[in-house]
Amino acid sequence: MKWTWCLGASVCTFAHPAFGQDATPAPRTELRVSATDAYEDNALRLGASQPVPAGFVRNDFRFTPSLDLNIVRPLGEQSVFLAATLGYDFYRRNTLLNRERIKITGGADLRFGGNCAQHIQGGVSRQQSDLRDFTRALRLANAEQRLTAGVALSCGGGLGLKGGLTYDYETVSNDQPLRQISNYNAHTLGASFGYVSPVLGEISVFGSYRLGRYPERRALAGLGQSDGVDVFNTGLRFSRSIGTRLRGTVSLGYSKVNPKLAGTPGFSGASYSADLTWTASDRLRTKIDIGRSVSQSNLLDVSYSIDDSYAITNSYALNQSMTATFGGSILKRRLRDSSVLGANPIGRGDRVGQFAGGFDYHPPGRIGFAVDVSRGSRSAAVQQFDYKYLTARFTLRVKI
Repeated sequence: MKWTWCLGASVCTFAHPAFGQDATPAPRTELRVSATDAYEDNALRLGASQPVPAGFVRNDFRFTPSLDLNIVRPLGEQSVFLAATLGYDFYRRNTLLNRERIKITGGADLRFGGNCAQHIQGGVSRQQSDLRDFTRALRLANAEQRLTAGVALSCGGGLGLKGGLTYDYETVSNDQPLRQISNYNAHTLGASFGYVSPVLGEISVFGSYRLGRYPERRALAGLGQSDGVDVFNTGLRFSRSIGTRLRGTVSLGYSKVNPKLAGTPGFSGASYSADLTWTASDRLRTKIDIGRSVSQSNLLDVSYSIDDSYAITNSYALNQSMTATFGGSILKRRLRDSSVLGANPIGRGDRVGQFAGGFDYHPPGRIGFAVDVSRGSRSAAVQQFDYKYLTARFTLRVKI
């Protein structure tokens, strides 16, 4: 069960079983212990010309033991669920980055009124912040806490009219005082209305409104209000399967960003997304994701960014127990500076690319493992923040 929130071409949606089918999941309790050993040749995501901060080194090994729990309990036609990951990162040399890695999500799927369903979910996570966006003297170990909550209501069958409403809440905070100026919270409301046809697929119109704020910047503004953005989206979404080989969802819309503070640039323009899965054979599957979204950052001193993302992932089943995966991704960010903070160090934006591949061994028994290698780089408007990195990981899993 997956919950996602978005600001791009589509309203946030929750995955639900199709109406008219058995929506009651089988009871499940899964407990797994895993351990990951990783080598990173640029653990701090430093540019070649950037000096290594005192107390850190450029390349390092990281060991991460973790415990994963997944519980699903049906209650008649309803169900409740809990998913939790409890782990800890141990760095061999960069011990200041040692940090817990916690993610807990729980909620319920409810059915009522014959063909209506409601999904309720909340979660909490805590981990070391992404080191990509640490700049200059502000490169500090920092724990990021994230709280989320959401509810989705949808009504309609597998044929005919279908509609839905969503509400999402998110708040992100930082431990380090120098980072707390970028703590933020956001409320997102969404709605969609469409028509489902076995011949045409599903087509719907959607709209969303997001209210995002940086409460710690209120004093800097000096106007009795905090920095933030209001984001409006509207558009058209189309979903369809073509035979058993190709399925996907494509949307095209319009986005408008209204900053709260004078002097912060706004944005208006096209938004889009595509999520396509092609099953070329019983062994090979390809997944393509592209999209444009508006994001807030809890690390960079900006008001928001306009993100264009492109990703392709391929998986090939070598046999029943071994799968090979390979693919790549590109993220282009256009940064919009906050009028109360001035220019951010990275400049107008950046481009981050990555290629990755590996093998996953998942036999019928209790023990499995995975090996993967990724190579990535960033090209920033300010050349000082360009970097390259190589990461190699080995993960051992044991079902209990």
